[in-house]
Amino acid sequence: MFTKNDLVDAIFEKLNMNKSDEKPVNRIFLSDWEMRKMLQPGASEIRIPANAIISPLALDWIEFKKIKIIRI
Repeated sequence: MFTKNDLVDAIFEKLNMNKSDEKPVNRIFLSDWEMRKMLQPGASEIRIPANAIISPLALDWIEFKKIKIIRI
């Protein structure tokens, strides 16, 4: 007899099979300290990787300093 747990297991296996074929995504996390290091003196923009994650504190700092983020 097919139980509720069997259904959950079948769905989970199918979802895992699809994800195992994909390459893992390497994303970097940028803190406000790292963003401050990246900003050149006198510059008003920072270039970061397109898939980078920016910390909430760094977003506040970027907004306060009116820095333009360019994702490459």
